[in-house]
Parts: sequence; structure tokens; C-alpha cells
Amino acid sequence: MNIACELLADVYEDKFDVAFLVSGDSDLVPAVEKAVAKKKVVIIVNPPNRKSEELNKVATNFFSINDKRIKQCLLPQNITTRKGKTLYMPKKWRKGLVE
Repeated sequence: MNIACELLADVYEDKFDVAFLVSGDSDLVPAVEKAVAKKKVVIIVNPPNRKSEELNKVATNFFSINDKRIKQCLLPQNITTRKGKTLYMPKKWRKGLVE
């Protein structure tokens, strides 16, 4: 619900021309339909093993990403800030994605 509300708020406040929406949730169909009707470009990015044909149909365009591509885009497991604090990727995010 929050994603749909924010998408529509951004449409009506003219905050974007093109939106990439990473989702396979068909509940977003009405919001995407309204955005496209307002001449906004909405591109659906289907996560691995998650796709909504209904959502893809109402979007301007769509594509899928796979686990391999997600692995290529991950930040390092540990990041040290300028202030010297180390931030760690949660273990549940690492499972199955980071080798």
C-alpha cells in the first residue's frame, strides 16, 4: 500500500518522468495504471522467481533480474564509514546470495 501511495503522490507532484518499480505484486496494478495514464513511464523490474503478468501488462515496459545479476550489484558484506564504524550486511541477506 505504501509503495502505491508514494508512486501516486510522486505522479501528482510531478517528481519523475520514469520510474523503475521492483515488484511482482499485482496489488500495484491500479497505481501503475494511473501513473501511465498521466503519461509517466513505469518500468517493472521483476525480482527472481516473482512476476505478475497483470502488472507487466499495465506497465510501460518490464524486465526480469536474476540471482546472478543481484550478486553482481551487491555492495561488500562489510563497509567502514568515514567515522570508522563498520556496517554489516544482515546474515539473512547473505544466505544464498553471497558465496
